[in-house]
Amino acid sequence: MIHYLTGDATEPITDKYRIVCHVVNDEGRWGRGFVVAVSHKWPKAETSYKAHSPMPLGTTDLVYIDSNTIIASMCAQHSVYKADINELPLRYDALELCLQQIAKIFSGSTWSIHMPRIGCGLARGKWDKVEAIINESLKNMDVYVYDLQ
Repeated sequence: MIHYLTGDATEPITDKYRIVCHVVNDEGRWGRGFVVAVSHKWPKAETSYKAHSPMPLGTTDLVYIDSNTIIASMCAQHSVYKADINELPLRYDALELCLQQIAKIFSGSTWSIHMPRIGCGLARGKWDKVEAIINESLKNMDVYVYDLQ
C-alpha cells in the first residue's frame, strides 16, 4: 500500500528496516536527479552501482548500508533522454521486474519501502503507470512515496 508524504526520500520516516528505492540507467551514468542526493548521503550506493555497471535492465543492486538501511538501485532506464530521438528512457517492464525482485526477497518482513516518484523525473515515466506497477508488485508491503515541498 502506498502512503504519500511530503519530504525527502533520503530522510525516511523510520530509522528501522528501510529500503530506499530509486531508478538507475543501464549505461553506468550517475550524476543527475535523485542519485545526487543518494550519493551525498550514502556514497557506498554510487560506488556499488559503478562497480556493477553497465547493469542489465530489470536488475537491482541492493546495497546494505547498515543493519537498518538498504539502497535498491533498480536498473529500469535505458540510456538517457535525448530530445532529438524523443524515446522514453523508462522501461516499465524492467521496473516491474525490479520491484518484483524486491517483493520476493522482503515481502512478509519488517522492511518498508521508501522512494521519490521513481522513474518520473529524468526517465520521463508517467506516475499513473508507475503507481499501478508499485501497487501490484509491492501490494503486501508498506511503500512511502515522498514529494519534496
